[in-house]
Amino acid sequence: MRFRVLILAMAVLLACSGCAGRPDTANMKKSRLQAGMLSPPDTLELLLERCGVVVRGVLQNDARTELQINTTFGIEIISSGTTKSTLCLTKVLQAEGLREGDCISIYEPYYVVESGEEPCLFYLSNYLPAEAGKEYIFFLNEKEPGRYIVDAVEYSRFPVPEPWAPGVELDSLTRSDLFLAPDADLETYKALYREVLDAYGK
Repeated sequence: MRFRVLILAMAVLLACSGCAGRPDTANMKKSRLQAGMLSPPDTLELLLERCGVVVRGVLQNDARTELQINTTFGIEIISSGTTKSTLCLTKVLQAEGLREGDCISIYEPYYVVESGEEPCLFYLSNYLPAEAGKEYIFFLNEKEPGRYIVDAVEYSRFPVPEPWAPGVELDSLTRSDLFLAPDADLETYKALYREVLDAYGK
């Protein structure tokens, strides 16, 4: 663990955290920062108890890494990080003060650190970056004015099927199709996904 922290500290000195654009992570090195949720909101009722904002929108290609840096013994160390992205709303399903057509900033639970060697994607739970230009349903919380966070990690984001249909067949979808890490509980996620589509698939 100390070695990993040292590597992160070295990497951040060379970081290009200001670069915008959703990362191409298909062949990127990946590192999981936190295991899956101990008590995931595996039903729509539990998810709505946790997240007060429900919107549908298209992710823009403007992802920007935001790192929190601590200095210990003169060494800069990444203490946490997120990725700020713009979501342009196509439908407001549950939220006060938002309307269709608004573009909001959301903070996703992953970040990319680029060094002189190769970039590495660090992610929480099983949340991998989604695709720019695609439409998603997000369950969010507004922690500060204008700061919407993806609070329930992978259980906060669901791709909108194309074409949109409440009865869309989910059985054939893979973790990769759903932008989930290899350790994701696919069956639990799909069961919740079905509930989301039944509720918001109109």
